[in-house]
Amino acid sequence: MGNTAAAVAAAADLINFKKRTTDESIQTQRAQRRGLHAHRDLIVVLILGILAALVLVQISGMRADAERAAFISSGQIFQEAASRYFLDNGAFPRDRRSGKAAGRVR
Repeated sequence: MGNTAAAVAAAADLINFKKRTTDESIQTQRAQRRGLHAHRDLIVVLILGILAALVLVQISGMRADAERAAFISSGQIFQEAASRYFLDNGAFPRDRRSGKAAGRVR
């Protein structure tokens, strides 16, 4: 009977060892998954930052293009108005400060 008790105790120890090993393995796997999630989250944030930087560059470029187009359009409108004034009056309007003609039509 002593051998049976020793065998039962040995079996119980083996079961406890396997349970501890399994629990430690599960904890290790969970820790590794948490680490993988942290790396994945870091990569996602990095990619979003890069995309945000690219979008900002595009937006600032579009703004500069829009300002350039508005400047050119304003110049064309002014040139057209000066041409019409010349056609209606036979001369360009005078500069208010100097009293000289503004220029000629090309």
